[in-house]
Amino acid sequence: MANSQKSLCKRFTSSKGCPFGNNCKFLHGSVNNSPVESSQRRSYGHGGVAPKSATEIPPDLPRNACRLYWRQGSCTMSFDCKFQHIRPSYADTSAPVADDLPDFFSVEGVITTTGIRTGQTFPMSPSEAHNHIKPFLKDTYHFENVKRVQGFVKIIASINDRNKAWDIDNAQSFLDLLLVKNDGIIRIGEVLRFKPVSETIGLTSQALSFQTGYFPILEYLSSNLVLKTAWQKNVNRLYTVIEDNFDAINDVLRACLGSMISNKSWEDRNRSMIGTSTSLDGALVFQTLSTVLIEYISRFKSAIRNQTKLVPLVNSIVDWFDVWAQHVSGINPVFKDNIINTTPSVRRHLLDRIREDIDRLSTIIQRETENDVKLKKPLVPQTSMTAAQRRQANILQFAQTYDPPGTLRPGGKRHDNDHVEISNIRVAPTQEELLCVLPPYLPFFRPEAPHHLQENSMQRHLDIQFRLLREEFISPIRSSIRAIHEDLTKIWEQHGGGDGKGTDPTKLETVLAKRGGPYKTTGFDSLFFFVYTNVEFAPVNAERRELTVGLILDSPPGSARDPEPNKRQTYWKNSRRLGGSLVALVIVSRNKLEVYLGAIASSSDDVAESSKDSPDRIQIRVSFFDPIIELRALKREKICKGKNSYAFLIDNSVVFEASRPFLERLQTVEPTEIPFARYIGHTSSSLNNTQVHPPMYTKSPQFKYKIGSLFDKGRRPIDTLDIRNPREVEEARQHLIRGSCLDPSQVEAMISSLTREVSLIQGPPGTGKSYIGRKILDVLIKSKIQPIILIAYTNHALDHMLTSVLDEKITEKIARLGSRSSDERISEYTLDKLEKIAGKSELGRSVGKLFAEVKRTEEEICKVMQSIQLPVISASQIDDFLEIHHPEHADSLLTPPFWISTLCQKLWADEDENGEWTQVKGKHKSVVAENLSKTYYGFWKDGTDISFITPRTTTMNAGNENRGKKKQKSMPIADIVEVEDSEDVKQFFSDLGFGNNRPPCPNGNRQLGALLDNYSVWHMSAVERRKIAEFWEGEIRKLAYESHLQTYTNLRQRYKDVCQEFNDLKDENRRRLLSKVELIGCTTTGAAKLTSLLASIGPRVIMVEEAGQVLEAHVITALVPSVQHLICIGDPQQLRPTLATFCSSFPFSMLSTSYFGLIALSMDSEQGNNLFKFDRSLMERLADGGLPMTQINIQRRMRPTISHFISLEDHDLVTKYPRVQGMSKDVYFLSHTNRESGLEDSVSRFNTYEVKMIRDLVLYFLKQGEYSGPGDIAVLCAYLGQLQKVRQALKDLKISVSVDERDEEQLVKQGMEGSDALTSFEEVMVAKHIRLGTVDIFQGQEAKIVIVSLVRNTGDYDTQSASIGFLKSSNRINVALSRAKHGLYILGNASNLKKNSTWSTIIDELEARDQIGRGFPIQCIRHPEEVQTVSRPGELSAYAPEGGSTKNATSRVQHPVRHVWSPVAGDAYMRSAPLLVDRFVFVFHVMSRVQKSSHVVIPVLPTCLQCLPSEKKQDICDFIMQRRLEDLDVNSEDISERIITLECGHIFTVETLDGHCSMSLYYEIDPMGQFISTKIPPTEYQTPPVCPTCRGPISALRYGRVTKRARLDIIEQNVANTMSRSLQALNEPFEALSFLVNDKKTQAAKIEGGPTHTRDPSKNRAEESLQKITAPFSVDLLMRGAMHSLHGFSAAEAKAWENIVKDILNLYRQTEVIACTRGAHIKAYEGALSTLYRFELGANANGSSQDIETPQPLAFERALEKIGQLRPKADVRYQIEAYFRLLKLRFMLSQIGFARIEALTVLNLDDDQKAHRQLWISFVDLVYRSCTADSKKALIMAQASSAPRQAARCSAYIVRSQFEHFRFWTLVNLSGLTLSDTKEREAILNSIVSEEVELLANVETRRKDYICSRPAGNFENLQEERKWFNDNCAANVDQFIADLKELKEFAKRGGRYQPVSLQEKQDVLNALGFATTGHFYKCPNGHPFVIGECGGAMQTSRCPECGAEIGGDGHRLLESNSRDTEFEGMLRNQGARPGFVDHPDFGGNLI
Repeated sequence: MANSQKSLCKRFTSSKGCPFGNNCKFLHGSVNNSPVESSQRRSYGHGGVAPKSATEIPPDLPRNACRLYWRQGSCTMSFDCKFQHIRPSYADTSAPVADDLPDFFSVEGVITTTGIRTGQTFPMSPSEAHNHIKPFLKDTYHFENVKRVQGFVKIIASINDRNKAWDIDNAQSFLDLLLVKNDGIIRIGEVLRFKPVSETIGLTSQALSFQTGYFPILEYLSSNLVLKTAWQKNVNRLYTVIEDNFDAINDVLRACLGSMISNKSWEDRNRSMIGTSTSLDGALVFQTLSTVLIEYISRFKSAIRNQTKLVPLVNSIVDWFDVWAQHVSGINPVFKDNIINTTPSVRRHLLDRIREDIDRLSTIIQRETENDVKLKKPLVPQTSMTAAQRRQANILQFAQTYDPPGTLRPGGKRHDNDHVEISNIRVAPTQEELLCVLPPYLPFFRPEAPHHLQENSMQRHLDIQFRLLREEFISPIRSSIRAIHEDLTKIWEQHGGGDGKGTDPTKLETVLAKRGGPYKTTGFDSLFFFVYTNVEFAPVNAERRELTVGLILDSPPGSARDPEPNKRQTYWKNSRRLGGSLVALVIVSRNKLEVYLGAIASSSDDVAESSKDSPDRIQIRVSFFDPIIELRALKREKICKGKNSYAFLIDNSVVFEASRPFLERLQTVEPTEIPFARYIGHTSSSLNNTQVHPPMYTKSPQFKYKIGSLFDKGRRPIDTLDIRNPREVEEARQHLIRGSCLDPSQVEAMISSLTREVSLIQGPPGTGKSYIGRKILDVLIKSKIQPIILIAYTNHALDHMLTSVLDEKITEKIARLGSRSSDERISEYTLDKLEKIAGKSELGRSVGKLFAEVKRTEEEICKVMQSIQLPVISASQIDDFLEIHHPEHADSLLTPPFWISTLCQKLWADEDENGEWTQVKGKHKSVVAENLSKTYYGFWKDGTDISFITPRTTTMNAGNENRGKKKQKSMPIADIVEVEDSEDVKQFFSDLGFGNNRPPCPNGNRQLGALLDNYSVWHMSAVERRKIAEFWEGEIRKLAYESHLQTYTNLRQRYKDVCQEFNDLKDENRRRLLSKVELIGCTTTGAAKLTSLLASIGPRVIMVEEAGQVLEAHVITALVPSVQHLICIGDPQQLRPTLATFCSSFPFSMLSTSYFGLIALSMDSEQGNNLFKFDRSLMERLADGGLPMTQINIQRRMRPTISHFISLEDHDLVTKYPRVQGMSKDVYFLSHTNRESGLEDSVSRFNTYEVKMIRDLVLYFLKQGEYSGPGDIAVLCAYLGQLQKVRQALKDLKISVSVDERDEEQLVKQGMEGSDALTSFEEVMVAKHIRLGTVDIFQGQEAKIVIVSLVRNTGDYDTQSASIGFLKSSNRINVALSRAKHGLYILGNASNLKKNSTWSTIIDELEARDQIGRGFPIQCIRHPEEVQTVSRPGELSAYAPEGGSTKNATSRVQHPVRHVWSPVAGDAYMRSAPLLVDRFVFVFHVMSRVQKSSHVVIPVLPTCLQCLPSEKKQDICDFIMQRRLEDLDVNSEDISERIITLECGHIFTVETLDGHCSMSLYYEIDPMGQFISTKIPPTEYQTPPVCPTCRGPISALRYGRVTKRARLDIIEQNVANTMSRSLQALNEPFEALSFLVNDKKTQAAKIEGGPTHTRDPSKNRAEESLQKITAPFSVDLLMRGAMHSLHGFSAAEAKAWENIVKDILNLYRQTEVIACTRGAHIKAYEGALSTLYRFELGANANGSSQDIETPQPLAFERALEKIGQLRPKADVRYQIEAYFRLLKLRFMLSQIGFARIEALTVLNLDDDQKAHRQLWISFVDLVYRSCTADSKKALIMAQASSAPRQAARCSAYIVRSQFEHFRFWTLVNLSGLTLSDTKEREAILNSIVSEEVELLANVETRRKDYICSRPAGNFENLQEERKWFNDNCAANVDQFIADLKELKEFAKRGGRYQPVSLQEKQDVLNALGFATTGHFYKCPNGHPFVIGECGGAMQTSRCPECGAEIGGDGHRLLESNSRDTEFEGMLRNQGARPGFVDHPDFGGNLI
């Protein structure tokens, strides 16, 4: 009654529930509802509640109700729930109201916003649909009448875009769980087949209404809720109802729609007359029909050919639409449709939108119909030309040389991959294609060129783009195969015509002789690829969701063969070779060549790991495209057999994944899906007259752009822009020019981008392309146009753009696709990171199930592959085979002669008694497998009987004259040969009664056929036995292969299907995340990979950054159908897209028969420019075609003397740049005649003279001090060969060089990476460095000083015939000359360059400005009159040894300025005055004595106060006293008065900067302010100090300790972040393993036992590993080799064990790497500490007596003080977490190992079996001991790093490890006891009691230790710390105690004990998935059981363990039962809410 007086809790019914739970003072329930009585027992859901009697039923708990949904409005089971989803009357059950405005950009949105009624709406919520649909899904259900059909359709009709109660997530769940997995699709099919259907039914007709009973099904199929998903499998299945019922659908549509069109009304006239509305509207009808049919055709490619009625139906729909559109758009509309009530503009907009879809449908039908005709009729080249074509001189030649593709070719297909349709072409070339001698079909990208597809069609355009892109992708590998084939042909010809002696070896022979290495040719068509030799097959694996073949091959020459394993590993980890590239396996056999392509699946870490075992061999895994290679690998075919039969691998460093997504997208995309076809597909004529429409979304009513953010603060004349009003557009333009942050050209770019659906913005160098891009994004996002896709060509450009979006606070709702972000800030927005933050979604359950299915399928396929591969043949397999196929041989084998059978028994008995002898076999002797020992077959095959009777031969020498000499080929005559039997042989035959008789010793060598006909197997010689045995075993393997082949094939397909479904489901989960963001950033590759995902999101805008550098094919693949606005920002005048190859090395006849050249795709070649233009971007093509392009023309980068080359308007900013320091010219061209070097190819050229000059020039600029900042200097090289040489030269000077990753990849690809290929990340980031790159890579970047090396030089002044290669490209020239801000310096041959018109103009301008000459004019800034010309290497250092002129040595100027060497570092303190100013003296130069830098030290010029201009003297330099520079006393001797000039140019006093940099935290300071010593710096994370004025870096050496500490903190944080990401990446496989432990235990119990192997007692590696304090227990001690050699198991058993736990060991290895990770900062710290310690120890030797007495501690203390910082600790946290993972993995291994022990029951075992069991006991014991040892190691690490909470967790693991170990030994000891062994059982009972006491004491001790380590300031903090320890460390103690009690019971009563580990209990919880407590109970004997649903007991049963009564009735538990507090506690720890039985008002009093 008390409850009735309470008020209702408002939070109880919210989505989150009441946070106060049972302590809430308000009522959690209903107040006014009346009770409901029932005579029957009620059923309640997992949240439903029923009291004992009807009178006690609470009024708000109805029958069959889902409790979770009743209380919260949501259910974790979603549509899987079997109970009703209903809410109480007081709950808010209204549909959610969308926060955003309606989607008025779509047709549906326009209709909604304008008030058009689109048919009848059924506003049913998901919960209502869930409740109503279930009766229809029963297997036996059928529609009895039309009313039933109407009821079902009403449910389906509620799921549409107008019903806001539904979203994509719950619509997809509904589709998956109810329609697909149940019989919902069957019901839909029955509706579509229902008869009769009519558009006029009235109220009494038995016909189904078309408007309300039939058409809603089609509307459902077209809904975005169904289609906009990445989980397409369900949608595909749903659309099978169209395929299966098309004829019925066609008949209904023709009858009903035809009638309604004729009647000019959509209404059911019979119903409308009685006032019942059943009206549709035309917009809905035609939009639905076009969508459904387009989707159907795209999903069923053969639909048009199979469904003969489809084409007529589409034609009718087109006609119906025309009639409807005409009748509703007239002045007096005659068609009864709600659209006529709209304004004319809205009506036109709707009709245009719908007409687009209708036209698209019609185009698809027409195209596919024409294609069918073409396939049936071969194409004949045109013989007649139009007049326009005749005017072009080469049209006829095009037609004459045209050779169409595939079956259209008169001569037939070129090869098996030559097809007319690109969708039929395999992306990876086939073997036949690679070896084909005919040129490939490459269509010319010219409108007048012949083509098999229609001109100006998107299909033709896609065909051209696909074929050219694929040619660019496959040409390197095809060229390589061709070169190899030519070499092999020469080899075969030489060997066929003679011995080949006297001829030069081919390149292939040279490479093969070296066992691999680079294969390189020179010339214009030069090749470079790597060859890996002696390839052998390794096992086939199913892992990482793909099937891979293992290949074992030779390591390449060089560092990969280093004898040191660590160096080999380092090489492969840092190498870019064999990393995801496309490779070719070449198999040569008997003058035949086979080629198989595949993609490398191994990571660099995998290859590095395989290199540990041998310096000569490595192993990789390859995913091949041809399944046949998998089958050959499964058969373990030997492919390297000798000189004439061998195999090798070719690697071109072409990354398959870089091209695959684009090609697959171009193949599969429906041409009509691509937006903007009127521009993109228009290639035959100019676009000048083509009107560019505004974006489609701008035509929607009420839409306006929000442009207020573009104006300056305080000035916002307008906020919005309606582009449909031209006057408003012009006003906005003028307002923006006057009052915005944009210059006039940027304003024009902004307006054009907003008003054109395809907007091209040209941004020349330095004009701010990225800036205008950000502003456009700002407007679009504020205008609610979302999501927007931002595409960039490189990861760097993408990260830069996204960072600027965040900086300007445009939006934080961004997502970055791809994981290669180098920006830490952006990495927080990656899709992977967002997934982890979001946690488990509604699809989590489905994802987990699918992942488990993937793992199960992997295991099944691995088992089948193991059966096929048959590494070891068992005796039973031999017996079965012989009995079936060779029964005579089997009988003979099993009935050996008497003496042989006796010998067998004797030897086997001897082995049993004394152990098995290991026999060392000779070269030709077979080795019998262990499983064939003690069998007649093994005895026979090994020839033991023959060896036994073979007489022993003894050779005696007559003299000693030959002793010690070399062995002779023939025996000397003097030797005497004695043949005699051994005593054992004589005794054996004597005992058998044979006396001195012996059986004959067989020694024949018959052919195999004769042996098969002779059944006397024991009379065969050893050679014959080996021959026939090999035949038999080969036949067995062949049979195994054939018998399992079909199973393997089926599993292979199933594996691929389930993996694809898993990937689709993950994409659907990602779609749900991305649907909430506003901006999605990705590279072009990322966009192509995730096209289906992007399409499901439905972006409306795509912005392409650096669009001029992106291939057209890449942009097209990103254009998903929903895109309505394309913005391309770039500069077509700069670099074009980069091609992998300049030309394809394939003979190609072009234009005339006299031409025979190479296929050149690039526009840099004449052929490529005329025919293909493949590297022309979409932006450039559209601009060249006449599409409007807006140019930004004000540059803000280059000084005017540089920008005049580009002809741009200069901003005022660039006119204020300072002159280049040290040079008399800001721009200069050094022209020389030093000849280039290098091979005759396009990349490896270099110029030694320019390398040396660049080295001198870089060092000279660095010494100026002004250009020593990171990236201030950039060196651009025209060729990769030059880049390599320059990098090496600068490295020799110890100057850090930063090279772009793309240049690194090209260096590796060309074999020029060298030993310095990879620059340390820490080195580049911490030290000052210059940037080095090729011109092509540097687009979009800038530097203060740019040095350009042109390389090309003939060595003379030739102008006409000199070749300048790449330098002739005007685009490349544009980039090279526009990167510099302050100074540009070029090295080259001006005479050679003048042949090119662009260079000629530039050189003329340079000559006119006196900026070209034979040497660089250097100038001393102190002596400007001193100008020297430097033209030879080495002169700079002579003229300016320290960056200035040598005049400084004799001529000095006196100024009253004191330059002081700081005493902080111990240098001399100079006080003489006045001091002479020397420009080479550092100001306050501080260098650390701890660790010297390996880089060049660049001096900073001191500042002379008297020389400063007057305005500079006004700067504040003393922030404490607010003094200016002019206020300083230059004669003061106070060091705090001294000044320091920072790199940025700002000047401050020492006192100011000391305070700003917190020097007092790093040094001890006396009362006078003097530094007296260093001290330990602060422990907090430090950031680098910056200039107080401009935030520039402070690099003055005085603050070196401060800055170095901060930079090391940054590095430490980077390492920690990397470790964190690595650990997170292992979460998913770790969770999956936990579900597989039970299966593995079952498998372990079934391992077939075998003989043990004798362990080597000298091997104590396992014990040594336990003692190591710096590393965890090594995985190598758990692998197969260690199991055999170290732990003593047989090889077969060790292998079987490894197969079971392989995935655990693989995860263990990955985790171990993280646990052992030591960052560079740790190594540096330890090295510095060690060095200081040695110094201090040496100093103590001469110190005081106290120092001498305790030198070590004192030296260590002083070293710690002087090192300058504490030991880094950030990574220790993750190392400890990795330790925890390793412990959990070993607990899994221990459980599996114990299952193996249990299977080896101790009863009835012989001695060998007991020894075998003891081996397993020892092994599991070792694993448990290692857990305890590693827990203690982790504890030491945690304590050392001052991490008390981690230390407490380590303590908990120690407790757990010790407990698990104790329980293990207790069970082992009990397993051998019987009930009569009372004493032993009593002793074990006592030990259990002691363990329980010790366990509790141990936990309490560790609790106290933790509390002491975390001093609490008050009682509340103390309670929090106690709670944390209890929840995180002591939570499992109750379970341990319970387990000990069970152990005691087991020890008392005997029987079989089945302990349930903590991990197993956790698995139980995860599997059951309870969200609330109150489900776990115990029987009277303590056995646990579960009650589902609400948790209340409703019936009684019997305990399956002991038979006791369990359960209860009416939610009341039996008194003898109790709650299982352990499981309940674990549930609470997981965050479960209180359940029904815990509720005080409901269930709390029932238990």
